[in-house]
Amino acid sequence: FAGRGWAWAMSGKPNLGIFELQRAVRLSGGHSQAQQALGSLFLSQQRTGESEQTFRDLLVKNPENRVAILGLARVALLKRNFEAAEGYLARLEELKSDAGVIAQYRAMMAAQRGDNAGALKLLQKLVTDYPDRTQIWAALAAVALDLNDTKALDAALQKLERTPRLAPEVRLGLVRIALARNNRKAARSQLDYLLLTSPGHVEALEMLLRLDVQ
Repeated sequence: FAGRGWAWAMSGKPNLGIFELQRAVRLSGGHSQAQQALGSLFLSQQRTGESEQTFRDLLVKNPENRVAILGLARVALLKRNFEAAEGYLARLEELKSDAGVIAQYRAMMAAQRGDNAGALKLLQKLVTDYPDRTQIWAALAAVALDLNDTKALDAALQKLERTPRLAPEVRLGLVRIALARNNRKAARSQLDYLLLTSPGHVEALEMLLRLDVQ
């Protein structure tokens, strides 16, 4: 059931993935990897309450579960609870977690607080340290767009557009940037790429429909 859940999620059918993973968790008596996947899937569908509870359940069993702590940090950021998010990130530092991931989330938090200049500076350092992490490049592009920093934005876009395989959320970020620049052709191209690998991705389908209607 866990394997089928992953297969559904990867084929763009997250709700079916959630259903199968829930069965896996019940049958296994709370298998940690299945729960971690379930919490992440809930989060990808903006089901923050269920995601938060899943990650909290994991921490009851293992207070040092880094996936769960990072998941709770992401939930806190979505809720704009910056104090809680910083607490989770500090806990990840204590556990010697990936410094690049922690810094990336701190940059996202700075941007949410309105400090785009500070976020951009931190992200530019991060892409130097971790040049192959597309999530960081995508965050840099979004912040550069808000700051109207065309040089930084173009550099980030060139890097991302040269990357053959991008996560759906990164590809969606490119769509939003293209639409913000009134480049519908580029937006449609990115949506076509995304739907090749995730044909049931609801948000991408909705965006494509809006483009067609326009």
